[in-house]
Amino acid sequence: MDITKEEAMSMSGWLEKKSQKTFGGYQKRFFKIINGEYLTYSEKEADISKSKVKIMIDTIGSIQKKEDKKLRLQMSNEDKMYHLKAKTKEARDKWAAALELLLTLKQAQNQKDRAVSEMIP
Repeated sequence: MDITKEEAMSMSGWLEKKSQKTFGGYQKRFFKIINGEYLTYSEKEADISKSKVKIMIDTIGSIQKKEDKKLRLQMSNEDKMYHLKAKTKEARDKWAAALELLLTLKQAQNQKDRAVSEMIP
């Protein structure tokens, strides 16, 4: 699925997030990518600007499209995993494409920043 950088940087919509509780099910949450830097979510769309949850894009270790409409985000710096579910496979694929694009861009920028910092005495 093709997605532009501009679309990816501010993508938003409803996904279901699996509860962290042992026997918890999926809970509907509004997700939004903020400035291509982080992913946040809240129970209500109107509350997204108040959300304290900030998943930094560059801390995502892997993005896996699972069976049916599921998407799994494995975090690289912690033992946390987010299990998400979209309404359709197309929506899942769009979210995966957006996050993969932003992660690739962040990794390229981090490599560039490291190269520049190594050149400075």
